[in-house]
Amino acid sequence: MRRIFRGVSVCGALSSGVLACGAAALGPQWLGGIATAAAQPQEPVVNHPPEAAPARTELLLDAADQSRPPLRRRLTFAPHEQIPGNAVASYFAAVSLKSGADWRERAEEVLGISIEDLRKRDAAGEFGFIEEHADLLKMVETATRFQRCQWDWDYSQGFGLLLPHLTPMRDLGKLVAARARVRVVRGDFDGAVSDIRVGLTLARHVGDTGFVILFIVGHSIAGMVLDVLEEMAAQPGAPNMYWPLAQLRMPLLGLGEAIDQEWQTLVLGDVVPNLDDPTLPEWSASRWQDEGERMFVKLAEISSLSNNDASPTLPTTSFTAMSLLVYPEAKAAMIARGADQRAVEAMPVARVVVTHLTEELRQQSQELGKWYWLPYWQAHEGLAHEDAKFYPKRADMAWKLTRALVPLLRHAKLVEARLEKQVAALRVVEAVRATAAQRGERFDLGRGLVWPVPIDPFTGVPFVIRRDGDSVLIDTQAVDNEPETAKVAFTIRFRPGSKK
Repeated sequence: MRRIFRGVSVCGALSSGVLACGAAALGPQWLGGIATAAAQPQEPVVNHPPEAAPARTELLLDAADQSRPPLRRRLTFAPHEQIPGNAVASYFAAVSLKSGADWRERAEEVLGISIEDLRKRDAAGEFGFIEEHADLLKMVETATRFQRCQWDWDYSQGFGLLLPHLTPMRDLGKLVAARARVRVVRGDFDGAVSDIRVGLTLARHVGDTGFVILFIVGHSIAGMVLDVLEEMAAQPGAPNMYWPLAQLRMPLLGLGEAIDQEWQTLVLGDVVPNLDDPTLPEWSASRWQDEGERMFVKLAEISSLSNNDASPTLPTTSFTAMSLLVYPEAKAAMIARGADQRAVEAMPVARVVVTHLTEELRQQSQELGKWYWLPYWQAHEGLAHEDAKFYPKRADMAWKLTRALVPLLRHAKLVEARLEKQVAALRVVEAVRATAAQRGERFDLGRGLVWPVPIDPFTGVPFVIRRDGDSVLIDTQAVDNEPETAKVAFTIRFRPGSKK
């Protein structure tokens, strides 16, 4: 069951420091596979049956009812467990204690081997480094108990803003996940759940703080500990985690907030002028020229960071030379938006060009950004339609400039939905385990399950659950253009006599 949902990394167009952290933490892989569609979805787009069924994952499980009380093993801290104050200082203290430690590779090793190998090697005493870092893990747990985590970024630095905490925080997440996994093979399920709770809170403290790259790193941390939870469900005697999973806020992190924050503070705030400034008409031609050159340099820097097949590199030229190419289309666009033709023709060329590019950026950012507030199954066609506007190799220079600031954020929505689907699929598995515990392992699916079946975040419809002899099959219905790696196909069998 492990890492069914892994396999996607996304970096947006951010500062060089942010991209360096992101590349080190995540790698360059991008996920494709959503085709262009013009219609905005109003209902789930479902086909029956899927043309190519994904490979089935065999699960041998115990029947298990809910804990008593149902939320005894929480995946979030209860209010009385939280500490007043800000977690940031405690995280930096943990990061400083981590400095120079050689356990990162060992933690990655724990997370990378099979559960059978882990069990054997742990029994042989190979992973004592985890106990040796109990103080560090305690500091991380203390940090996650704080009621808030406010990093107070200096947005005035714009795209020069550095985020040096990213890689160390992800490393701490690896250590937390490694201990959780070792605790699973030792049968210490309460300890493993405690670590998973710490990891999920750490993920929120990293990823719910304003930038897309932070969102991605936060999801990476959450994915590591949820992988452990997947494995725990398949271990003999594992508790049923349906209700703790149901208690998790979904989506776990705020993609819409991250994208809005990034565009408003880093892109529109750092790159383009404020067109609502009442002093703009008083600017001289030289002032507009200076503003255009500054904007051109910023765009060129970002283009070099975000360049990919769909985002052409900016021409190595000057703003003046570029203005001569852009001016005709910029003037026509301003007039089409309602500006007086004579007034536009009397404006400095640089003002017309800068104003046009600024309006294009605002329009593009909001056309894409509006979709991130919807569930994936409602948003994916709209995102594909908007994103497709920028893929063609258009000749106009304004597109070449503004496209550099429209990274493939549609893929970040896939990351968000993938984690939601991991949680939803786990809830389905746990509902099946509970039904077997209450009604017997050969329960009648015609009566449904004892607990509600969540919807598939990719399709907007519930998972498909059916019988095949003694086995219970769980599948996702096929949605148009759904990535293959997002599909689920489980075959569940129960250990003999596991009902309890």
